Amino acid sequence: MAVRNNRKNDRELRFFRYDWAISRYRWIDENCRNTVSGFGTISFRKHISQEDLKTHVITSKKEKIVTKSQSLCSLQPENEAQEIAKGHGTMISVLQSRLLRLKAAQTLWHKDTNALIEYLLRLKDDAVLVDIMPFLTCRVRDVSPEGQALSMGACLEILPPLERLLTSKFEDYVIAGLDMIREMVKRWWMQLKAATSKGVEPEWQRCSRSVSGMYMAIVSLSAIIVKVSKRKGPVGEKALVVTRLLDLL
Repeated sequence: MAVRNNRKNDRELRFFRYDWAISRYRWIDENCRNTVSGFGTISFRKHISQEDLKTHVITSKKEKIVTKSQSLCSLQPENEAQEIAKGHGTMISVLQSRLLRLKAAQTLWHKDTNALIEYLLRLKDDAVLVDIMPFLTCRVRDVSPEGQALSMGACLEILPPLERLLTSKFEDYVIAGLDMIREMVKRWWMQLKAATSKGVEPEWQRCSRSVSGMYMAIVSLSAIIVKVSKRKGPVGEKALVVTRLLDLL
């Protein structure tokens, strides 16, 4: 056993002495040091400070994160798709069905616009209708050189589904319906204006059935549009513009 001799600045052991100045143990006797072969000056590790301890903890956490990310990267693409699809079977089936309907609508779009309108009316899917509505609105606003502009009769058939969009709880649906009605009024402004004139021989009596039918259908939607115009945000602003256009008829 070691024999201790307590002092003020250091402690003496049998073979070693702890030197506080250099913070390590030193041999007391040089002969004892030479007796033990194969050993140099023995130094002991300092005590770990609080900062070193924090550094070791952060390093170990980073190593765990790297190991976890490496395990994720090692997954195959098909395995990742399966992991993402877990618990979302219903949503995936809905999106796949919607994609098939949009592809069918795209095929009809390139062939015949009237056939597309008939398909949408038969489908009765407001989500698909909203996806296609911006393209139909462009056909009303811009007359293409190929003569594929949307006719007044086709727009008249779209008005009943537009009523469903205006009463929807989704803002995108309402905005799509308002944009379509605004472009209809602007496109056939003169015809709709003539349908409201009165005289000995009313001008609206000489209008076609499509004009009178569109005028009556749009007027029937005016109450819904006025109600929507009281909302805040872009929906209310768009509805207010349509309301002012209808007031000028």
